[in-house]
Amino acid sequence: MISCSQLSLSYGEHTILNQFSIDIPSEGITALSGPSGCGKTSLLRILAGLEQPQTGTITGFDPQKTAIQFQENRLFPWRTVEEHLTDVLPPHRASQLSHLLSLAQLEQAAKQLPKALSGGMQRRLSFVRTLALDASLYLLDEPFTGVDLPRITILMDFLKLLQLPVILSTHETEVLQLADRVIVLDGPPLRVIQVISQP
Repeated sequence: MISCSQLSLSYGEHTILNQFSIDIPSEGITALSGPSGCGKTSLLRILAGLEQPQTGTITGFDPQKTAIQFQENRLFPWRTVEEHLTDVLPPHRASQLSHLLSLAQLEQAAKQLPKALSGGMQRRLSFVRTLALDASLYLLDEPFTGVDLPRITILMDFLKLLQLPVILSTHETEVLQLADRVIVLDGPPLRVIQVISQP
């Protein structure tokens, strides 16, 4: 179980989290749903170790073994699709390059630069680059923006096969329906409205 207990985070007088607590199962896909600005991204950044809360504790995973996909694609204009993956794939997983390209349906674009890709293709590249990293917890911030539903379904099915905890934030109903559980949030400060487990 991934446990967040009494987390507080403020920027000046703007309180994002105030004694926020939540338990998230350490398996399957957990989707965070809530309005923009409620604190979902801040929670993901805290779990990734990119933000330090003023109070509280987090247990249940190693912060050094997380991988995060940001809302922005953060692609390098001078690196090809293929190089974005080979840059981060560990040596013992180098053989997975073709599989990741296929998963993102980017095989034909492997030698292209990001500027030649559509918005959806860039987002899929950002997604599989995150999965290329060795991690025991994947944190995905709006991972499927601009991606069509058939491809979303393929990528979500793959996430389930990983048998690792995945926490993602999304506004898309289709993504929420494919998650193992949905945590409905509001804020700021961030608070849990409802937890929905799905078959």
